[in-house]
Amino acid sequence: FRDDQGGWRRVEPWMSTIVNADCAQVLGIVHGRDSAAVGVWLAERSRAWRDRIEVVAIDPSAAFKKAITDALPNAKISVDPFHLVQLANLMVTRVRQRLIREPEHRRGRKVDPAWANRRLLLRGYDTSRRGRRPGSMLCSPATTPPTSCPQPGALRNNSGGSSTSLPSSRPTPRR
Repeated sequence: FRDDQGGWRRVEPWMSTIVNADCAQVLGIVHGRDSAAVGVWLAERSRAWRDRIEVVAIDPSAAFKKAITDALPNAKISVDPFHLVQLANLMVTRVRQRLIREPEHRRGRKVDPAWANRRLLLRGYDTSRRGRRPGSMLCSPATTPPTSCPQPGALRNNSGGSSTSLPSSRPTPRR
């Protein structure tokens, strides 16, 4: 946009949302996606507040990791479920593409089984048609105890955007 002197000025369009994962309460919104911005926000909190943080779920970003390790050295870091599933889907897609590209020396076509079933591999368990579940070959009742198969909706994450989750030290009850 143009500033007061008529010159062009770049605006950082990204924001980082800091959320308490226990109760889904937004704790703060930080302009930018760099370690300095998140680090400043964390430094503004009291030492007692920061010491209560045990686990932090972040986007897979080196900047977020740096800010967390600097400000919360005792907190464990994990990747949030949305980005974890996104990375797993990317790996499945790359393997599927490689299965066609290496032996055939071409891209996938509709007649190739790996290409024709590409959506089946990426579809959520709870949105698949009955009888064509993504894990049906991996978790069949005859070979696998029911407790080890994923439950419908277990991997669903409806969050969007960039978020850093800072849960309180209270344990979350299992449902």
